[in-house]
Amino acid sequence: MEKWLSSILAGILCLNLAGKDLNADLYNLIKPERETWFTELGFGMFIHWSYDVVLGTVISHSMVGASEDYLDRYVNELPQRFNPQKFDPGQWALMAKNAGMKYMVFTTKHHNGFCMFYTKTTEYNLI
Repeated sequence: MEKWLSSILAGILCLNLAGKDLNADLYNLIKPERETWFTELGFGMFIHWSYDVVLGTVISHSMVGASEDYLDRYVNELPQRFNPQKFDPGQWALMAKNAGMKYMVFTTKHHNGFCMFYTKTTEYNLI
């Protein structure tokens, strides 16, 4: 079985085990032509950029197993220091296009809950 199909089926199984009702539309998501389309795009970029860049290092799920002091500083201090005034997504897109990329995916809400957009639902966002 294709990897993508087994992943989707595992997700459906989890939904079933959780007692969720499955809509027939969910089964319409399983379309091999989508995988083909995406695969044929080739070169692209995923951007996972957030306020923790002020630390100058790559952090992967740095909240797991962290001390209370670290979590407090991570959640309350780092976002205050993050000020992406020179953020220019149009320039990023132009550079990606010039490099031959066919797509870009930008993470707009991170595992830590920080939103890279303004929202009234939480203060944990770009303001």
